[in-house]
Amino acid sequence: MYVAPSITEVEISGEKPSLTVKNGVFQLAVPVRLLDDPEGGAILLWYFRHDLAHLHYCPYNLRTVQTLARAAYEEVRSWAHSHNAVRLFADLQIDLFYLPLRFRRIPLHLVDEFSYKPKGLDIVRYSACKHIYKDAIPNHRIDKDIYFYGALIGEIILSPRSWISKVKSIASILKKLQAIGKLKELMKSAGNGIPLSDDLESDTLSEACLLYTSPS
Repeated sequence: MYVAPSITEVEISGEKPSLTVKNGVFQLAVPVRLLDDPEGGAILLWYFRHDLAHLHYCPYNLRTVQTLARAAYEEVRSWAHSHNAVRLFADLQIDLFYLPLRFRRIPLHLVDEFSYKPKGLDIVRYSACKHIYKDAIPNHRIDKDIYFYGALIGEIILSPRSWISKVKSIASILKKLQAIGKLKELMKSAGNGIPLSDDLESDTLSEACLLYTSPS
């Protein structure tokens, strides 16, 4: 999906498939449970479609992440909320907008991922997906306020707003949820697990340092 030929390494581990990219090498983690599942191949395909979409669509690269995070920070004056907002936005922009538009169906990996009750920030993401995809997503009992704001985020993702406007709104919602005691913990490393186009090159760290030390 729009990436140059690269070295791929596969490891059988974990409960959830993952894709990381380092120095141009794709590292895939495949859980044993999916190897014995008749739908395992299709589920894996959708997980990796999601991860690869981060590379070529959203957020695409470090510069975009920085721009979105700064915009969100200006809205809520909190780096924790702004970084979590960017993470939530990037995942939902792919799962609610890009993938169903590209492939004309509900992303299959969401059904697998949400077969377990979500925790933390994933409760908000689940609520957004459940609101949009209805009965196609497994049912879990969720706090009504979290579901309300998650559903609102789902509508924001599908709105014609700019990416910056969406991220600022999501950051405000996350801060509101924490303020009313509904979202106890944010992701401590919100950027972990999101492959970027910069990761296909060997000097990603140098570029990251350049971006984050450049004048505001």
